[in-house]
Amino acid sequence: MRYLIALLIAVIFVGCQNSPQYPYYPYEPPRPHERPYERPYEWDYREVEREFVIGEHNNIRVRKHLGTVRADSGLTRAAQEQAEWMARIQTLTHRDAAGAVVSDRVSRQWRHVGENIAFGYDNVRDAIEAWMRSPDHHRNIVGPHYTHIGVGMAEDVNGVRYWCVIFGG
Repeated sequence: MRYLIALLIAVIFVGCQNSPQYPYYPYEPPRPHERPYERPYEWDYREVEREFVIGEHNNIRVRKHLGTVRADSGLTRAAQEQAEWMARIQTLTHRDAAGAVVSDRVSRQWRHVGENIAFGYDNVRDAIEAWMRSPDHHRNIVGPHYTHIGVGMAEDVNGVRYWCVIFGG
């Protein structure tokens, strides 16, 4: 009988040592430093900067008691193409490869069109501040007739950023 009780205690003791700790998880999740960073989707930093640029323009416009501007896909496409063109040729220009100016590059649906371009600033906030100090660029940002905006940005081979903002109204 003593032998049976000792065997039972030994089985219980050994069984308890191998039992999982509670709360029990069927697997141990990998530690953050043990797995590579996985993005749930590919994101484009330009989209984040576009939203920031539009938000900053709208903040300025609201402070001036003007209506906000909304993103337009046609203006965005034209702005992105211009930013990429400027980055490719590493020159700040209001003309595209064919020599067309902004009013020729966007849809005829717009009665009013304006364009702000910049390059070489470390961040887009600095570019917007520079535009606000320039009378012509400032006039585009606070133009009461503008209702839509397109934002483009690109980097040249040296990592210099080029921005293009096109306004339509």
